[in-house]
Amino acid sequence: MSDQAEKRVFARFRIPVVVDAPELSDFPLVPGDVSANGFKVVVGKQPRVGGAFPCSIQIAQEMFGDCEGAIAWVRKGPAGSPSWEVGISVQTRDEARVRLASLLEELSAQFGRSASSVPDA
Repeated sequence: MSDQAEKRVFARFRIPVVVDAPELSDFPLVPGDVSANGFKVVVGKQPRVGGAFPCSIQIAQEMFGDCEGAIAWVRKGPAGSPSWEVGISVQTRDEARVRLASLLEELSAQFGRSASSVPDA
């Protein structure tokens, strides 16, 4: 297990999720992986590490609309690409985070995608 994976509190999943973060992107974002604590997305312009913004997360038919995202890290995309990979830390109420984690586990079981099937980025 990588050092990064050992530091994680919440498991990561590859589950269909849509994130609306107008300050980060003009279009809805689909994370490469997601956890109850955050997600990774690809955007077209470089954001500032530490920047915060309101966001909403839709998983299946549930909407988590009272969230705040914070830029945890930024990496340049592939050579020649104008894209940036961005790690987002999600701040939300404790009860919403518990429901988010539970829903990710439920959907993971339905899709047969365990956290161990997600490689470290």
